Amino acid sequence: MSYLLKQVLEIEEKAEEGIQEAKLKAKEILDKAEEEGKKIVEEIKKATEERIGSYRAEAENKCKIEESNLRVQGEEEVRKIREVPLQNIEAMADYLLEKFKEYCK
Repeated sequence: MSYLLKQVLEIEEKAEEGIQEAKLKAKEILDKAEEEGKKIVEEIKKATEERIGSYRAEAENKCKIEESNLRVQGEEEVRKIREVPLQNIEAMADYLLEKFKEYCK
């Protein structure tokens, strides 16, 4: 009987050791999975930030180009106004003044 009891205790001890080993392996697997998950999240964050940066740079470039185009157009319009002869401006002013005087009579 003592022999059977000894065998049962040995089996129980081996089972406990197996359980402990399984727990350690499970913890190692869990730790590795968490670490891999964190790496994946960081890679996704990095890729997303790169894409956002790329889109931002593209938008800024488009904005600069549009601003440059508008500046050129504005300068062209100012140049056209400056090219109007002074005589034409004076004639237009005289014409408006005459019309205003007629209106006020």
